[in-house]
Amino acid sequence: MKSVFAFLLVVFLAFSGYHFTFRGFRPRLPLFVRQFYLTGTEFLFIGLLLGSDFLNLLDAPTRIGLAPLQAVVLGWIGFLYGFQFEFRKLRHYPLEYAAAAHFQGIFILLGVLGAAMTAMPLFPPGYAAMGLTLSFLMAAAAAPSGQTGLALMAASMKGRHPRRLALLRYISSVDGLGALAMFGLAYVFKPEGSTAIDGAFQGAMGVLGACLGILLLFLLFLSRRIPEPELILVVAGMVLLASGLSTAAGFSPLLANILVGVCLVNVSRDKERIYRILAPVEKPAYLLLLVFLGAAWRVDDPVVWGIGILYGIWRGIGKWLSLLIITRVAPGLRRYPPHLGLGLLGPSGLCMAFLLDFSKRFTGDVAMTVIGAILAALVLSDGISPWLLKMVIREKRHEA
Repeated sequence: MKSVFAFLLVVFLAFSGYHFTFRGFRPRLPLFVRQFYLTGTEFLFIGLLLGSDFLNLLDAPTRIGLAPLQAVVLGWIGFLYGFQFEFRKLRHYPLEYAAAAHFQGIFILLGVLGAAMTAMPLFPPGYAAMGLTLSFLMAAAAAPSGQTGLALMAASMKGRHPRRLALLRYISSVDGLGALAMFGLAYVFKPEGSTAIDGAFQGAMGVLGACLGILLLFLLFLSRRIPEPELILVVAGMVLLASGLSTAAGFSPLLANILVGVCLVNVSRDKERIYRILAPVEKPAYLLLLVFLGAAWRVDDPVVWGIGILYGIWRGIGKWLSLLIITRVAPGLRRYPPHLGLGLLGPSGLCMAFLLDFSKRFTGDVAMTVIGAILAALVLSDGISPWLLKMVIREKRHEA
């Protein structure tokens, strides 16, 4: 009964919060407050309030009971994320944009991975036992950048510095590709009790299941134009099938559905119709994700905040230094300001999806402490990123 009540409550919060936050109330607030409000970050704290430390409505057993809903939420978000990678459109951007995005992503991944693996032996034995897996997670969560602040700044600048904004928005759109591969490694290199071969087999089964779902549904339905009600059922069935198969195989529903989305957007003739189906559910699914993630967040442990602050600082240094290097080395990027990377500190929804997905797989105290630390760092970054983004965008520098 408690699981049913919790299910109804979180679904109500997600859909009512979507209408209130994204479609209804439009307060005249400063940019930094508006970003915090429009990113849905307040739903993390709603989840925290519903969690074990406060109202205890979303305690650990209840969240386990709602695991199928969490898998579907992760699958839907993954499908949406993969659906934006239409190769034909991505080729229209300048080559230096791709160079900046991939260099920044790889630089962050390697920098955070190296620092995490170096620091893990300094922690108690429980941390060292999961050192490699947690290092992969920390690196993957550090690379992606949020797009909400950039969208708000683009609207407020009214056409000023369009090249700078276009570069930042492109980077924030594709810098999660390397992070996806890094996050997938966390499903291969599992800690105590299993081998990398076991993890690789389960991962391969999850990917195989996702590909099978794509093939069957595409051949049966999407090879011809079908009415929109049927198309809704096909798309929803595709996400459910990929999420269920990957979860049963011990793989990530997020990664499996990203694969589904990438394949579908590049082979289907109905991509515009499918996107119209996906878009209205994007924000409610993301708010559901934040509620579940907030319910598992530990905020009373000083270790969480200590690791989180160090992690956030290191992530910020990596963002700044990577763009500093590429804008000084690449001839086509020298017109951009050297501290452009400070405009990419906002947290991405993909990072939040990584954390929820990982928390479903690894439920131990060590994993939840590191997840809480990463989440704390991302929330703090969400607070300071508007000022840094404003500084980067408004710097007077010739870009013609």
